[in-house]
Amino acid sequence: MTRNTESDRQWPHLEGFCNRASLMTSPGRVPIFDGHNDVLFRLFRRGGTDAPRAFLKGEGKGQLDFPMARQGGFAGGLFAIFVPSAHGAIGPNGEAPSKNISSATGLPPALELMPAQRAVFAMVSLLLRIERESQGRVRVCRNVDDIQQAMEDGLLAPVMHIEGAEAIDPNFEVLDVAVR
Repeated sequence: MTRNTESDRQWPHLEGFCNRASLMTSPGRVPIFDGHNDVLFRLFRRGGTDAPRAFLKGEGKGQLDFPMARQGGFAGGLFAIFVPSAHGAIGPNGEAPSKNISSATGLPPALELMPAQRAVFAMVSLLLRIERESQGRVRVCRNVDDIQQAMEDGLLAPVMHIEGAEAIDPNFEVLDVAVR
């Protein structure tokens, strides 16, 4: 028995499955929930106010956009947010980054908080704008129940995934904002 629901139209590769339980237990093709992608960084580097629209309509660039997700059965995943490295950065005395590494710690110099927060907040903003401009086709998820519901509704289920601690202030106040 096949279903003909909105979810079937959202996930055309699942046609023929008769219930949700079989989606998770069938050896056939199932929705893909990926552990990591860098689409927000690609859009961040791309720039422009139309970046969310470029993701939603598709540009055929990079590893992922909305049309590619639908075609490939991508149901959702961890959308990575991180502070890009400062390629070609110059140390406080004008030295190259490799010379600005402390021999005692073996670590590069710490990144400044404000530029780190700007990059992270810009990528968070991109994901929230994608959700807002998606006409209900994308739902940012914050827990397993959200993911399961989005998948049942046939929606793309991105999870905000912040890597690293460069954007966290000394009093951890940014966490109150980021983890709403």
